[in-house]
Amino acid sequence: MSLHNKKYIVVRKILSEETVKIYYDYMLNKEKVCITLLENRMINPFSADYGFFSDTQTKGVYCTYGDLLFDNMLTQLKPRIEKETELELTEMYTYARNYRMRDELERHKDRKSCEISGTLNLGGDPWPIYIDPNPEHGKHVMVDGVEKYISTGEKGVEVLLEPGDCMIYLGTECEHWREPLLEKSCSQVFLHYRETKNVTDDGWDKRLGPGMPIFTKRGKDKDK
Repeated sequence: MSLHNKKYIVVRKILSEETVKIYYDYMLNKEKVCITLLENRMINPFSADYGFFSDTQTKGVYCTYGDLLFDNMLTQLKPRIEKETELELTEMYTYARNYRMRDELERHKDRKSCEISGTLNLGGDPWPIYIDPNPEHGKHVMVDGVEKYISTGEKGVEVLLEPGDCMIYLGTECEHWREPLLEKSCSQVFLHYRETKNVTDDGWDKRLGPGMPIFTKRGKDKDK
C-alpha cells in the first residue's frame, strides 16, 4: 500500500544512533559558527551561507536550507524511503532547524516541492509532531490578494519520534504542526521529495544541484 493510501508512515531508526549523533552535533556546531561570524561582523547578516534566523514560520529559530551534508542524506535515504512509500522519488531539498523552548510550528501544508516529505529527529528533547491525515481539512485561500492558510483546527494524530526516527507524509495534502516546545531544545531535518512522474525541470528545488544555495534557483520561485 503506497503512501497515497496511508497518508503518513513512521520509520523507526532510519538512521543509527551513531550516525544521527554526527548529524545532530553538526547542526548544533553550525549554529555556533553562524553566531560567531555574525557577532564578529565577518559575514553579511542577510547571508544564508552559514544558516539564518529569519524563518517566517518559526521566528528566531536557527535554520539551514539545502545544506550539502543534509542534501547528501536526502540522496542516501531515498532508496529506503522509496521502498517504504512504494513511490519513485526525485530529490528537492532539505531544511533543518534547531528549536528552543517555547518554539512552535504553526499548522500548515507545504508547497509543491514538499510533495513527499519526511521529518527526521536529529536529537534533543522529546517533542511530538501532529498530523491530520484528512486532505480535505485546511486549505490555502486568497485574502485581499494575499495567499493565506486557513486551518479547520482538527485534533490530528500525535507522533513522537526518537533520534533517528522519521515520519514520511504527504506534505502538500496533510496539515501538520507542533505545539510549543516545553523542554530545552530539539533539532529536526526535513527531507523533501517529489514523485518523479510529476517532475519536469525542477529537480533539487530548481537549484543547480545538491548543496547549492538558494540564489542558484532557476526562475522566480525562490521561497524556502
